[in-house]
Amino acid sequence: MGTTDYVNSSMTRSARDWDDDEEVEKYEQFVELVREASKSDGQIDSEMDWEIERLAYDFYGIPAEKRNRITDELHELQRLQVVRELFPDTGDDE
Repeated sequence: MGTTDYVNSSMTRSARDWDDDEEVEKYEQFVELVREASKSDGQIDSEMDWEIERLAYDFYGIPAEKRNRITDELHELQRLQVVRELFPDTGDDE
């Protein structure tokens, strides 16, 4: 199973237990951090970024041994975005 398949299957089978006070508290903490990050000028400190990532991994039940692979894939996508912005496809493939 690839990383994308794992994440998709985790998301679809991950159900919140809204009667579990600890789970609700984690969810509310996650939402508050995302709201704070959304209000910023596009720059958030690495501590907040890491905390959002950690809570998201916890929220979707992604085990620790899969987290590094997912983080590596996301960083690679960010690097590829820079390349796409530097060399946009002009559609002139002749």
